[in-house]
Amino acid sequence: MRIRVKAVLLAVPLCLVLFGCRFSRHSPIGDVVSAVPSIGSKIMVEGWAFDLDRPTAPVRVAISVNGMRVAAAPTRQQPVGFELPGQTWYSALVEGRNGRNRVCATALNLGRPGSNTPLGCRAVIVDHGPNGGIISAFGDAQDGGIAVDGWAYDPDAPDAQLYIGLSVDGTQAPEPSLLRADRAAPRYDVLDTFGYGSGSNFRGVVTAGAGPHTVCLFAQNVGPGVDRLLGCRTVTVDPSS
Repeated sequence: MRIRVKAVLLAVPLCLVLFGCRFSRHSPIGDVVSAVPSIGSKIMVEGWAFDLDRPTAPVRVAISVNGMRVAAAPTRQQPVGFELPGQTWYSALVEGRNGRNRVCATALNLGRPGSNTPLGCRAVIVDHGPNGGIISAFGDAQDGGIAVDGWAYDPDAPDAQLYIGLSVDGTQAPEPSLLRADRAAPRYDVLDTFGYGSGSNFRGVVTAGAGPHTVCLFAQNVGPGVDRLLGCRTVTVDPSS
């Protein structure tokens, strides 16, 4: 018995020196690979985790947002190209709040030895306001005003047709002059960039007399958030012939 104990005591420091063994590490390991805004208030969290005591068993990963636990995602088979063995990949779609969020993940230990392992935290900004931009704005004497073209969508309602407000020289155009995003002319570049918002294209003409003008456009918000200024342009409307 004494010989066996002495052999173990000698083997532990030898393994530590030669191989970096850590016999106290019965806890899971892992990481938060990404945490990014999704549709509306949602945040997509992804990463990996596994327990050295049971490396092929699924590990549950607790997700917290702003200090409150909101989900427990089990690991599953990893994506193509991920080289750790077994069911090591986790993902969860969790609810955030408008503004800055702190998203953290903790791998829950399997078995009796070891403890839960914090995998890290990410700062994620959720913005409920609409996104968009002006593509062009120019004087159109033939139609008697300023022709505008652009795109806008709201992440809270990505398939909705937003109303676009306009102002000319600081005066808001009357309600009938509001433009609306056109789903019949898909914007696949917006879809590729943001993952939604293909029906976000808008174009139209706002009445303005001859001469220089400043035209501003804003997208009207849907749900939480506020209207967003898309930008302003200075244009000149030539006198009609």
